Formats: sequence, C-alpha cells, structure tokens
Amino acid sequence: MATRDFFIISNAVHGITDADYKLADLLVNAAKAFARSTHQGVYIIDYFKMNFLYVSENLANWCGVPADKI
Repeated sequence: MATRDFFIISNAVHGITDADYKLADLLVNAAKAFARSTHQGVYIIDYFKMNFLYVSENLANWCGVPADKI
C-alpha cells in the first residue's frame, strides 16, 4: 500500500501554523504512550503536509516496513 492511499482529498486541511504543530507534539506523545501500553498499531496522519506524524513500531512491524519508511 502506498502512502498516497491513506489520503482522502475531501479531508484536506489548510492554514496550519508552526504553533499548531507544537500542539500536535502532545498528541504524538500520547499516541506513543498508548501504543507502548496497549501494543496496538497506531498512526497519526498529517493531512496538511500529506505525510504521517507518527507510526508506531508495532504497526510498522506488522506491515513489514520500518516506521521511518512509512
């Protein structure tokens, strides 16, 4: 599955600032803690930059691809 397969055009986001990304760090840290404590696959999609803010190691291992390559 390609990265572009995760993005839906109708979910486009506009006007995100650097301050918004600083707040997103809190969500990423919460997702990391959730993934570690539950052993679930977790990912956070960034629709503004059209990439992933976070992909848990468990999900990456399940897909057979390193998390930094997703």
